[in-house]
Amino acid sequence: MKKIALLVLLSFVNPVQVESADLVVGAERFAEYIPLVKNKSVAMMVNQSSLVAEQHLVDVLLTKDVNINAILAVEHGFRGKAGAGEKIDSSIDAETGIDIISLYGKQRYLTSEQMEKIDVLIYDLQDVGVRFYTYSRSLHDLLQTCHQHNKTLIVLDRPNPNGDYIAGPLLKPEFISGLSVDPLPLVHGLTMACLLYTSDAADDPTLVW
Repeated sequence: MKKIALLVLLSFVNPVQVESADLVVGAERFAEYIPLVKNKSVAMMVNQSSLVAEQHLVDVLLTKDVNINAILAVEHGFRGKAGAGEKIDSSIDAETGIDIISLYGKQRYLTSEQMEKIDVLIYDLQDVGVRFYTYSRSLHDLLQTCHQHNKTLIVLDRPNPNGDYIAGPLLKPEFISGLSVDPLPLVHGLTMACLLYTSDAADDPTLVW
């Protein structure tokens, strides 16, 4: 039976009073995930929100000699310059020279050929806590691909800016789409990692949490 290793690095924050000094996002927990990517070929699903302090996570990991093989572009693109719903083309990032594979255009999933060149995948996208954001769908698709190809997925979690309340009706199963993949309220109060724990993936016996 195939298994994938799913490492979820949560964000730590003082729940009583949020101060910038209290917040430690998953991307900053280097000691826990850098050993897992050392001497590995890494693909990253990231965008302009994937920051460590004021520096992009890709740039930070490059300084730590992480071998980033590809950047996986979602809606709005790697640099966040595309409009809502605008299809993204695969390309090469001008600043780093890393291949950008678009998963918001002609293809939605990584191919077997592309996965052969990747050992570990990292997901780090800031969500806003509403069910019609496409980044949750991108995470579901990435998890499915990792499962099929027996690859490690590292989810670097970030706080939900709307995590202090829940509002709106539950999504009916017949309306699940590329925009809304989980039967959640309109404003769900969860982070991306929490979404995985509450989805069907949590009951999958072939996953290692």
